[in-house]
Amino acid sequence: MRATSLRVRPVAALLFATAWFAVASPAANAIWLTGTVDGRGSDGGTAQITFTCQGENPCRGTYFAMMQYDGCETGAIDSIVITGLDLSRTGSVSGSATLTAIEDRADWRGPDGLCRSSEGPFPDISTTFTGTWDGSTIQLSLATPTDVTMSGSARVMSRLAKVSGSMYGSGKGSMTAIFSCEGETPCIGTSTATFRDDGCSNDFTFTERFAMSGLQLSQPGSISGAVVFRSGDFSTVRNPGGTCTYALRPGRDEGAWYSGNWNGSSGSFTLLDTVEYPISGGFTASLEPLSTTVIPPVFEMTVTTNITPTVSSARADIRFRPQDVGTSGSIYAFAVAPQTLVRTAKGEVPFVVGKTKGTKAGETPVACVLAQLDSSGQLQGVSSTSGLQAYVSNVL
Repeated sequence: MRATSLRVRPVAALLFATAWFAVASPAANAIWLTGTVDGRGSDGGTAQITFTCQGENPCRGTYFAMMQYDGCETGAIDSIVITGLDLSRTGSVSGSATLTAIEDRADWRGPDGLCRSSEGPFPDISTTFTGTWDGSTIQLSLATPTDVTMSGSARVMSRLAKVSGSMYGSGKGSMTAIFSCEGETPCIGTSTATFRDDGCSNDFTFTERFAMSGLQLSQPGSISGAVVFRSGDFSTVRNPGGTCTYALRPGRDEGAWYSGNWNGSSGSFTLLDTVEYPISGGFTASLEPLSTTVIPPVFEMTVTTNITPTVSSARADIRFRPQDVGTSGSIYAFAVAPQTLVRTAKGEVPFVVGKTKGTKAGETPVACVLAQLDSSGQLQGVSSTSGLQAYVSNVL
C-alpha cells in the first residue's frame, strides 16, 4: 500500500476551528477501553493507575491512581487521553498517553513521622507507549525515566456497569454522600458530599468527581478496593459563635480503602481506617452491553498539528486500502473557518456549519463556513454551486 503525506498551512484561526471538531464526543457506538498500569520506582514508590476511556484514536476518559511512597498513600482522579491506537488489526501498537495533573501527587513522610502532601500545582505527564494487540487485550509498556518501570494492559469493555449509591458516617462530626459512576475498576462519576466537622454548627457541601475501584460484579461475593473524592481534602476554620468556614484544597484528592459484599443486584461496603467516625454505604448497579466491534477505517489517516499564536500547520498521513491501490482517485482538503476570513464568489453562498461563540459580552457570533485554499493560498468558500475541489487526483 502506498502512503500519501498531505501538508496544509492555513491561518491559526482556521486550525482552531477545525480542532473543535477533533475534540468532539466519540460516536455513540465507539468502543470503551478499561485498563491497569503498574509503576515502580527505584526509591520503593509504587503506583497503580486504572482507567476507562471511550473511542479509539483518541480514547478520552478518566484515570484513578493509587500511589504509595515511604508508607504514605495518595489517591488521584483526573483525565487521560490516549492517541495513536489502531485496533483494526492485531499486532503491534504504539502511541502516546497524557495523564492530567498526576506528577508530584505522591505524599511523603516528614521529619515528624507524619505524611505530607504537596499543595501543587501538579504537572501533566505525557509519555509514549508500545505494545501488542491480540484482538481483545492490549499489552502495554510505557516509556519512563531509567529509575521507573511502568507496564500494564487494557481490554475492550463488553459491558458498562451503571452504579448509584450513598454512604454515611457520624461521630466527631458527620458526613453523607450520594454518588453515581460508570465502570467497575474503576467506576468513575460524580458525588455530592456533605461534611460537618466536630464543634461546627454548619455543614459544608461540594460536588466533584468520584472514583471507586474493585467492583467485581460478574457474580455475588466479596468486594474490596478504594473510594476517592476529587478535591476531597478541605480545611476548617472555627469561628466565634460555633460556625465554621470550610475551604477545599484544590488538587488534594482524598478517600479510603473499603471492603464489602455484592449480592448480584445491590452491594454494601464499609470504609476502613477512618479516624473520626465509621462510614458505611450501599449501592445498586445495572449492567448494559457495549459494542466490542472495532470498525476499520475507510482509509487510515494520522493527523499531527503544530499550533502557535501566529502560524498553524497540520499534516495528514493517509494510507489507502489495498483494494483501492492502483485505481484512480482524489484527495480533498477542506476546513471550517469564520466567514469573515473567507472569500466568496459573487452570487454564491458558502455552506454554513455553525457559528462562533463570543468570548466577550455582546460580541456578535460569526458564521463558520466550509472552505478550501485556492491557488493563491487564500481561503475560498465552498457552496453547493462550486462544490469541493480535489487537492490532487491521480492513481492511488
